[in-house]
Amino acid sequence: MACFLVPLGEAVLASVVKHTAFRKSAADTVKAAETKSVWKKRISALEQMLYGGSFFLAIEHVYHGELVFYPPFLTAMESPEETRVMLHEIATAGSGMALFVTALWGIFSMFGAKKMPGKLKVAARVLAGTAAMFLVDGLFAAFA
Repeated sequence: MACFLVPLGEAVLASVVKHTAFRKSAADTVKAAETKSVWKKRISALEQMLYGGSFFLAIEHVYHGELVFYPPFLTAMESPEETRVMLHEIATAGSGMALFVTALWGIFSMFGAKKMPGKLKVAARVLAGTAAMFLVDGLFAAFA
């Protein structure tokens, strides 16, 4: 229903952290600038995984009629009972997606391919984030 909102919120938070924490300053040494550059790239990878997965999951929700382009936008908000179910899904499936994608990003950060071309890297990250989110969504749907 709206489980993609948690990873989307994490992506926005990662963007804010990246833009505030990695500002260049005159006091930066060469080593500090290199360290900042490495972590900025890693956080960019997390952003790509989260934004990409959230985007494709939102498209899937539009396709299934759970997300519409007129108020209340989420069809689950039409009744209090459905809203309660939606909030539970956001808390469980959405949090699971965000945690799984972040764990996957951590593994990629430690063991990721270094020699992959730039556009292919972005596509692989978006695909990995999307696949992870759909996997968690499917597991929660199967066991619900």
